[in-house]
Amino acid sequence: MRQAEWLSRIAERSQLGEEETERVLEVLVEDLAAALRERRGKPLVVEVPPYFDRYVTAEISRVSGQISDLREEVNRRFEEVDRRFDRIDRWFLSVGVPLILGILAIIVKVFFAP
Repeated sequence: MRQAEWLSRIAERSQLGEEETERVLEVLVEDLAAALRERRGKPLVVEVPPYFDRYVTAEISRVSGQISDLREEVNRRFEEVDRRFDRIDRWFLSVGVPLILGILAIIVKVFFAP
């Protein structure tokens, strides 16, 4: 939309004449520009609620608790995996090695025996 269309639309909504609306908008724009010039270079001031530090502390302790629980769970699962690998190693030594040696003995006997 062009400026004239905006002005006529605002005038229609505010039930004022176009000239009066234009004057009001000029004052508003000048006030806004002055406020922005005055504000330039100043840091944005944000108010923090008084209980915010307690909230942050509570959240940090909650997250720390979750991290420690997760660490314990990971350690428990790694111990379980270690036990499983130990069982597989024992099984391989008790069953796999004799089986492989038996297969090799059969191959040697079939191909290299007189």
